[in-house]
Amino acid sequence: MSDSVVEKKHISPINDVDKLSNFCPENVDPDLVSQLKWVCKKNKGPNVLVCHDMEGGYRDDKFIDGTDNPDFYNFYHWAQIDTFVYFSHHFVTIPTHMWIESAHKNGIKALGTFITEWEHGASKCLDMFASAESSIHFAKKLAEIAHTYNFDGWLINIENILSVDGVKNIQVFLQCLTEEMRLLNPHSSVLWYDAVTNEGKLQWQDSVTDLNKCFFDCCDGIFLNYTWKDWQLQLTLDLCPNRVLDIYVGIDVFARGCLGKYECHISTEKIMDYGFSVALFATAWCYEQCKPDFSSFIKNNNKFWKLLQPTCTPKPLACVQDQPYVTNFNFGFGRKVYVYGFLLYKKSWFNMLKQDVPFINFISDQKLSTDIVDDEAFEGSTCLKISLAETAIYVSEMKTKAYTTYDEVYIATFNPKSVADIQKYIKCTKLNELKINIYIDFTLNNVRGTENLHSLRSGEMNVYQKALSYLMEGFGNRNIPIELYGFGDLETQDTEVFSLTMYECSLTSSEALESYNSVVQTLEMSGPRSFCAAVKHAIDQSQTSGQHLLFFITNGLPENMLMNFEHIVESSWHDILVVIIGVGDGPWNGISKLTKCTKEKKFSNASYLILNMYSEKIDFLRNIVLTAKDLRDNLIEDQLRMETSAHEKDD
Repeated sequence: MSDSVVEKKHISPINDVDKLSNFCPENVDPDLVSQLKWVCKKNKGPNVLVCHDMEGGYRDDKFIDGTDNPDFYNFYHWAQIDTFVYFSHHFVTIPTHMWIESAHKNGIKALGTFITEWEHGASKCLDMFASAESSIHFAKKLAEIAHTYNFDGWLINIENILSVDGVKNIQVFLQCLTEEMRLLNPHSSVLWYDAVTNEGKLQWQDSVTDLNKCFFDCCDGIFLNYTWKDWQLQLTLDLCPNRVLDIYVGIDVFARGCLGKYECHISTEKIMDYGFSVALFATAWCYEQCKPDFSSFIKNNNKFWKLLQPTCTPKPLACVQDQPYVTNFNFGFGRKVYVYGFLLYKKSWFNMLKQDVPFINFISDQKLSTDIVDDEAFEGSTCLKISLAETAIYVSEMKTKAYTTYDEVYIATFNPKSVADIQKYIKCTKLNELKINIYIDFTLNNVRGTENLHSLRSGEMNVYQKALSYLMEGFGNRNIPIELYGFGDLETQDTEVFSLTMYECSLTSSEALESYNSVVQTLEMSGPRSFCAAVKHAIDQSQTSGQHLLFFITNGLPENMLMNFEHIVESSWHDILVVIIGVGDGPWNGISKLTKCTKEKKFSNASYLILNMYSEKIDFLRNIVLTAKDLRDNLIEDQLRMETSAHEKDD
């Protein structure tokens, strides 16, 4: 670990019963808390859990901003697992910000570890589980910690003898912790590790038996010890035929008492033949055996996970806000930083938060192989090498622009944490120079039965208010006024648009909502839904006011798709950018046909995003401004192409 990171902010474990008892969320530094929520990645079969135990934990991975050590352990086979446990031998192991956010970004649950061991562990248990009341108190504290740091549950690992009261009260503790976690997070998991019995003895069972089932019955699952035999798996199946997916059969990757290392796949096959889930302990074996040769780790790690593919099958990507999948093949480490294919500077770094969502699960075809290359990249520090026989393909886009100014570097490394960051990005990319019109859908399609998407509710914004307020907060701090219009009401139907703007100057978010709220209370919705009048309106404006960015806030597609597409095509010849923001349930099938690029277009000028009631403001605005920037880049490239063509004709 580099000396230069000693003073950086980092997450620490809790090693004292009193500190656990007195934990207070208000004392936690907000910078240490991950804000990214877990996105469910559906899996109907056995689950795969990775219990990460490496060198005592809390090393380079504990720093929220990473370190300058590109050779530190890095996990990127997220698509092959379902649950991640951050494990150490500290009393209360809180997963680090880096692991929580990386797991959540990939649709993986992140769990912490509560562990007591040997004589000092027995002493802690006497204090904590002396009564039902104290057991409930500590269960609530663990739930509070998980909620504060935004992770999804606990592995409970008691590896010491227990008193008679301790056995009884730990069951109270487990039941309370499981219930509290579900109240705070419906998708949480509390798992029990198979070590002590209902007699208080430290006696690993390697199966579910009458001696440990009472603990399993109090929580979401059990993590079985590693030295199991086939007959013990059958015994477990006979005893718990209805909870097979909640039973995580352990495999020690270091092969201590079981098949491990590169034979783990043999064990996973046996386990899954019984229908049980799998718990892989210490997969960083691939790293620890290779130190200090990091290149060998990458090779051996890929080999390890490729062998597991038949059983630890890659799952579909976690989908965040229905956005298109984009990757620059970043693995979260590097020795150089590239922007648009050009070397920006040389710098060694490690930060798993900079990983892209995995783009490929290393190909099982024997004719193909993949590798991570860190001496060339498009965006970031790494790219993907795909080899077929003796032919290698380096997968990396290349563009002919190098960033040299601070603003350009800020654009390239955009990771907003606040609305101020969004506004700075808009200024840096000159999106604030565009004339912006917002068109709101007031057709009867917004009414379904008794539900009206435009209904005004006390204390809660509807989806249109939410989209409008987000847009105004991001784009509203500008000299060029944003104009608000409606379409589809009884008076204008599909022939015109009408103004919602009550102010002549630049609007704030609250003023835009005031205008919307005033209009929505009196107008009559009608239809049919069409964007054509709005596009014509913008084309007319563009004759005198230059480039336009149009936002359509709508709950579905226009009825005449062909006519609307033709109008969007025509708008491209007037340098107009179109972003359709979908709210409500749609349907959205076919929306890509409305925004697709064809040879009739001057440039690709249209795109879309879907907003739901659970969309976070910063994530939504980030996607909006990146979408707008992409369309603006398309326009700039078209202009450059035309200029180049004109110069070639002159020559």
